[in-house]
Amino acid sequence: MVVVATNAAGELYEADRNTYSIKKLSATGAVSTFATGLNNAQGMAFATDGTLYVTNFSQRLQKVSPAGVVSFFGPPMDSANFIAVQTVKGHRRQTGASGRRKV
Repeated sequence: MVVVATNAAGELYEADRNTYSIKKLSATGAVSTFATGLNNAQGMAFATDGTLYVTNFSQRLQKVSPAGVVSFFGPPMDSANFIAVQTVKGHRRQTGASGRRKV
């Protein structure tokens, strides 16, 4: 399974399960490592402030700042595979299977 997300600038982010990292593909085609220390990403979504939220096999929600700093967001959930964020227009984007936490 390929796990990807795009930010407001149209840059593509892909979870690399082999290196437990997130790779960034810029609009110019340059590839770089955006963040490391993630555990088998299952879903990813950007919030309007540029924060990336990542669900993983460990039933944890991880938060990645726009600078690439990784932290855990809240306690473990019973199931954390899909993630949804509310966009500016009030629509929700869903990516990745369940678990509920308001972000």
